[in-house]
Amino acid sequence: MKTELLISFLGAVVALGALGIAIFSHYVFIRRFSGINTKFLEISKDFTDTQDKINGLFTDTQDKIKDLFTETHGNIKKLTESVQTRKIKEFPNNMEEVIKLINSAKKSIEIYADLTCWGIYSKPDLFAKYAHTLLNIKADSITEGEKTVHIYTYNEECTQKEMDIFFNSENTLIEKIKESPYAKHLKEQKNHQKYEKFENIKTIEEFTKYMTDEEMEFKTRLDDSTFCETYENKRIGIEIPYYMWIKDGTEAIIDLPYFYPYNKYIGTENSIQTFDKDLIEIFKNFLDVHIKGNIE
Repeated sequence: MKTELLISFLGAVVALGALGIAIFSHYVFIRRFSGINTKFLEISKDFTDTQDKINGLFTDTQDKIKDLFTETHGNIKKLTESVQTRKIKEFPNNMEEVIKLINSAKKSIEIYADLTCWGIYSKPDLFAKYAHTLLNIKADSITEGEKTVHIYTYNEECTQKEMDIFFNSENTLIEKIKESPYAKHLKEQKNHQKYEKFENIKTIEEFTKYMTDEEMEFKTRLDDSTFCETYENKRIGIEIPYYMWIKDGTEAIIDLPYFYPYNKYIGTENSIQTFDKDLIEIFKNFLDVHIKGNIE
C-alpha cells in the first residue's frame, strides 16, 4: 500500500515537473517570438524610413531636373531672342511666322510682295489665315487710330507674268494641279461656282489666267473693304527681287525667292527674320528705290 502511494506521489511529481517544463518552454517560446516580432517591426520601420528617404530623394531629383530644364529652356529662349538675324523655315512653311508678325504689330505694317494672295496655291489653308489677317489689320487700323498699313504687290501684268513663270515649268501638268492641295481646299469650301470654274480648266494657260483673276479679285476685296486713310494697297508694275513684311520698323521677315536662269522658278524661298533696324532699313530702302516710278 505504502509502495503504491509512493509510486503515485512520484508520478504526480513527475507530471508536475513535466507541466512546469512545458510552461517554461512555452514562456521561452513566447519571449523569443515577441523578440522576433519586435525585431521585425524595427526592420519594417527602418525599411519604411529608407523608402521615404528614397522617395524624398527621387522627388528632390525630379524637382532639380525640372528646375534645370526650365532654366535651360529660358536661357535658350533668351539666347534665341538675342540673335538679331536668323534663318527661319522656307516658304510656304514660314507663313505662320509672317502671320504672327503681322498680328503682333502695334503701330505699322509694311508689305512688299509679289501677291496679296501669297501662298494661295502652295498652302491654301494658311493663305486663308493670311487673308483673314490682312483684312483684320485694316479694320484694326481704323478702330485703334494708330496703325498704318502699306502693301505693295504686283499689278495685273506682273501678276500674270509671275503666274506664267510659276506654273509653266517642265514638271507642271494640269492633272497635277487638279490633284493639288489647292484643288482639295477649293472643293472643301463648297463654293460651287468657283469650283466649277476651276474644274472646267483644261490647260496651264487657262489656269494661270484663273489664278491671276483670283489675285486681282482679292486686291479689289481689300480695296473695297472699309475705307481708311492709313491703309494703302498699292500695285507695282515692276518685279521685285525679294519680299518683306515689316512690323513697327523694328522686326522684319525677308523672303528670298530663287530662280533658275531664264526665269524658271524652282519653288524655293529662303527666309530670314531680323530685329536689326539697320539691316531692315537697307533692305527696305533698296525696294523703295527699286519700285519708285512704278507704283500705281
